[in-house]
Amino acid sequence: MTARTTASRKAKGRRFQQEIRDDLISRLGINHGDIHYSHTSPCTGCGFEHPRAGEIEDSSEHDEMLRLNAIQEHKSRIARLQAIRDDRLCEARELADQIANEERELRALQLKSVRRSG
Repeated sequence: MTARTTASRKAKGRRFQQEIRDDLISRLGINHGDIHYSHTSPCTGCGFEHPRAGEIEDSSEHDEMLRLNAIQEHKSRIARLQAIRDDRLCEARELADQIANEERELRALQLKSVRRSG
């Protein structure tokens, strides 16, 4: 759908900016007040700015939340890596068993040929 009038083009641009802003807020886990439009209406753009001193509620809560999120991310990565390691260890054990079976069969075949020739 193409915007035909100037007003509808501006509205389309504002909606797009709002979608980007909402996406940033949800993905980065930041407060709504941290992202605002940095220009007056004739200019386009949406900027990220730190909240002004009077707008900061409690940065220690925000820092603690970020720290807890980082801890959770590390725990998740560790769990994924441990699962990969466990899978590979299981595969290594299976390969070791297969090698041992092949070696047993080889020895058995070699013994049969020695008995026949001897």
